[in-house]
This record gives sequence, C-alpha cells and structure tokens, in this order.
Amino acid sequence: MCISVVHACNRCELVKMASAQDIDTLMGHLGDFGIYQALQFTLHILSAATAGLNMLTLVTVAAVPEYRCKIPNYDTNKTDMHLNETTLDMYIPRLPSGKIDSCSLINTTTNAIYKCNSWVFDDTYYGTTRAVEWNLVCDRRWMGAVSQSAYMFGVFTGAIWLGNLADKIGRKPVFCWSAVFQVVFGVGVAFTPEYISFLVMRYLYGIFGSAGSYIPGNHFRFKQLKQ
Repeated sequence: MCISVVHACNRCELVKMASAQDIDTLMGHLGDFGIYQALQFTLHILSAATAGLNMLTLVTVAAVPEYRCKIPNYDTNKTDMHLNETTLDMYIPRLPSGKIDSCSLINTTTNAIYKCNSWVFDDTYYGTTRAVEWNLVCDRRWMGAVSQSAYMFGVFTGAIWLGNLADKIGRKPVFCWSAVFQVVFGVGVAFTPEYISFLVMRYLYGIFGSAGSYIPGNHFRFKQLKQ
C-alpha cells in the first residue's frame, strides 16, 4: 500500500512538471512582450480604470463636508461654517466628546433641544456635492450609503445577466454596447435632479459600466490572446 502511495505521488509530480513545461512552451509560442501585448494590456487597463472610477465616484460626488445646523435668524444672510465658541454654545448643544452636535439646535426661549432641518456646510474643499444639495446628513445619512449599494447591486445584476448574454451572442457585442450605455448613464448620473432618479442611474450604471465593460471585455481579450 505504501508503494502505491509513493507511485501515486510520483505520478502527480510528473503531471505537475508536464504542466509547467506546457506553460513554458505556450509562453514561448506567444513570444516576448510586444506591440500586441501592449495593446491588450492598455485595453484591459482602460476598462478596469473606468470600472474602478465608477465604484469610487461617490467619494467625491457625494462627499459630506463638515457641517452644522443652520441657526434661525442668524444665518439668514451669511453662511459661515466657523463661528466663535460663544455663539455656538448659545445656539448649538455639545456632545459628550465636546464637539458640537451637528444635528441639533437649542431653543433660546425654552432651552429645549430639537432636531434641525437645514444646515451650513464647509465649502473649503467642496463647493457643492450631492450630499450638500440633497442634505444627506444626520437622519438622512443612510441615503448616501444606499446609492452605493444600488451601484453594487447593479454590478451583481450585470455579472449574472450580461455574463449569460455574452455566452449567447458573444462577448464583443456585449462589451461594445456596454461601453455605449456606460457613456449614456454616466452623463445621466451627472444631471439627475433628484435622489430616486440618481439611484436608478447608479444601478444601471453598475450593470453596464462595471460588469458590462470590464468582465466581458476581459474574457474577450483573453480569447483573442489564445487565438
């Protein structure tokens, strides 16, 4: 029995050596890194870069800068984010950590604390973002996370649907049409006027912009490489 095990291990090693030799032989036929390989690599990087940029879009597009509640009858004509400590303590409560509560105000008549519904944002680094335009802060902070989830759900849908479609009609048509829709929905995301349409555009963008352009294109280039 021990001899049989030894023979089996030897056969496994021989198979591994043969496989390694096959790979070396195949790489020899493919040749060194040349113009064709550079073109394939460039196309691969382009589709991968757009997929990565799409995924990280919300880091800047929906960035949430520093903010505080808008003080009634005080921030009417000015929206200075940074006020002196005396003014802040008069209108805005503080958290146990010592920082101001960015979601609450103090009623100067009754000293009661209540939630605010308008804010002042720090425009030092961001002039405006989706989070600023749609007030995706405090109790609405979750809406920013949902928009990213909508995009990832689109990637998941595209990976299943477009993967099967690419097997039926070919990877090149799926790749090319996905590139077209990527431009369409990419422009659409930039001009969406409200939150729901933004979610829809992000979802569709995830289908074609990441899964559609990257996955079928990647398989298509490997197929071309094998030929």
